[in-house]
Amino acid sequence: MKRLTLSALALTMAVMTAAPVLAGDGWVLLGTRTVTDRVDHDVVAVGDGWVLLGTRTVTDRVDHDVVAVGADRGRFSALRLDVRRHAVELRDVTVVFGNGDHQKLELRRVIPAGGSSRVLDLAGGDRVIQRIELRYDAQSVGRKAVVRVVGRR
Repeated sequence: MKRLTLSALALTMAVMTAAPVLAGDGWVLLGTRTVTDRVDHDVVAVGDGWVLLGTRTVTDRVDHDVVAVGADRGRFSALRLDVRRHAVELRDVTVVFGNGDHQKLELRRVIPAGGSSRVLDLAGGDRVIQRIELRYDAQSVGRKAVVRVVGRR
């Protein structure tokens, strides 16, 4: 009886930790860890030709973040910022390209939770992105918002 109980417990734990479970706000819970902050080097398709470049958890204590991209991710022609959980005022985005050039995109817009920025076309067509610098103001005191940066190839 004891051996059967231990086997059933082991099987239950294996199934629970191996099966992805939707954990709210579009995040996938794998075992007991929730992936929320960095997906910088994985190519994750988010639909309609958009690829997830990275996510950042935004608080009212910090007003800027950097998403590292790199040449290994390919070339992109446009960006979009998606906001989850709480509103964020996106001030501007600076895109630093692989050749060192940069493009500053002023947004100055509050994006509500569940909303997205306009499509931000990159100068020069398809370009390698080294990094994306975000400047923002979180609109939620003491709460965390999530900003996803997606790129279009």
